[in-house]
Amino acid sequence: MTSTLLGSVTKQYSGVASGVLNAMRQTDSAIGVALFGSLLGVAGGFIAGVRVALVIAAALALCAIVAALMGVPRRTEARAS
Repeated sequence: MTSTLLGSVTKQYSGVASGVLNAMRQTDSAIGVALFGSLLGVAGGFIAGVRVALVIAAALALCAIVAALMGVPRRTEARAS
């Protein structure tokens, strides 16, 4: 992700792009911890909360894998004849 982001901006703005990427990573991590932590406190107890949090995390990971596979172009290598 870092190389894609930095490759899409001019060299002049690479520092800004890197800073924005790192800030978003930190923010998203904090939000994720807070959301999954709140799921642990559901009325069903700790184990039920962990189960819900893990199911949601697995579903999000699966969505990320599908998005990555759809977004990455296939390489076509020309054979030398």
